[in-house]
Amino acid sequence: MSGPRAVQAEAAKSVADMARDAVLAAPLTGGRQEMAIDVRDAGGPVMQVTFCFEIESFTSRSHSHDH
Repeated sequence: MSGPRAVQAEAAKSVADMARDAVLAAPLTGGRQEMAIDVRDAGGPVMQVTFCFEIESFTSRSHSHDH
């Protein structure tokens, strides 16, 4: 890769893919989810990108307009 911005951009793409899959697979109510991407090259660790999320589900409300 050609520099820190390129590494960061590639890590961001990977985190976005992981986040989408994790949110779709997560329970509707649950604790905080955390994931990380470690980027390495031949010399060792270069960067770590961490992503955290939590899903809070609210009760559905009736949208009936009947009077």
